[in-house]
Amino acid sequence: MDGDGSALEGDSDVELRVLQGDANGSGIVTATDVSFVRGRLNQPVAFGESSRADPNLTGGVSGPDVTYVRSRINNSAP
Repeated sequence: MDGDGSALEGDSDVELRVLQGDANGSGIVTATDVSFVRGRLNQPVAFGESSRADPNLTGGVSGPDVTYVRSRINNSAP
């Protein structure tokens, strides 16, 4: 719906690509993602960049987040 409550017209398809562990959004999990998460250890998660450092969604960046991202190295999105 648009701002007036009218149905949208035209193509409204949306594609989403989500790759667990890809903290920087590059499409592949690398050591850079591990460093990204490690650099935010013990920080609370807030809207924006830090939220990508919490793949287990606990609300804070901790050791298990680093371990998880490390375990996903070399995975890539289609």
